[in-house]
Amino acid sequence: MTTDEQIRVLIEKTQISELLTRYFAAIDDKHLDKNIVVGTFSKDAKIVRPDDVEIIGHDNIFEAHKKSFERFKATHHLFTNFLIDING
Repeated sequence: MTTDEQIRVLIEKTQISELLTRYFAAIDDKHLDKNIVVGTFSKDAKIVRPDDVEIIGHDNIFEAHKKSFERFKATHHLFTNFLIDING
């Protein structure tokens, strides 16, 4: 891999990790809206919860997260060690 390709991959990985951090910051700040979901996920995105429930698409992801997190007075997400594979 050339130096330029390595730099491109590092930039893309940084952008992805920032995107996810900002998404959960919006949840923690109680500012999640549909535009943030659309800007974070592809239209056919799928989230699989720990209980194996699948949530597919912008509308379903937004409604599920809104419903799930509104029951908490506060949340605080922390992330470490992102594992990101760039394919193409």
